[in-house]
Amino acid sequence: DVYFTSEPASGQSWDNLSPETPMMLSGEFNDGEVSVIWSNFVDEDFSHFNLYRNDELHVTLSDSQYVDVELPDLPLLTYSVSAVDYNGNESIPSSQASVNPHLMGDINDDFALNVLDVVMIMEHILGNILIEDLTYGDINEDGGVDILDVVILVNTIINNNGM
Repeated sequence: DVYFTSEPASGQSWDNLSPETPMMLSGEFNDGEVSVIWSNFVDEDFSHFNLYRNDELHVTLSDSQYVDVELPDLPLLTYSVSAVDYNGNESIPSSQASVNPHLMGDINDDFALNVLDVVMIMEHILGNILIEDLTYGDINEDGGVDILDVVILVNTIINNNGM
């Protein structure tokens, strides 16, 4: 057996390894809020998550879920999340989850289906008011806003309110 002995050396070690990317990101719009969740697997030196909305840092969190209550008036929101460790290393952002924060039938954009939406659609059908953007008024998506959309909207409102 041959052994080699040397004097102890000194040195430094830097952590430059990024944490694992969070997975299974999903988002859902309900009652004027977007709920976003993702996998909770974290590395030993985990610090926090960075949640991005439309590719801009929106909030930092220690939990693997978030409820976005201050929604911008946009037809589509995208969310992604990254993990950050105590040394500031950030993972690659997760795949994006896309969420449409509007309800079909929500003509006045108050994130609720109610009698005001019915009245606005009826006033438009009767020619009393002109609604420029009827994207969310064509509930049955047949290419026009008519009494069938009103019937569907009324039934939806009744069902949502347990009547």
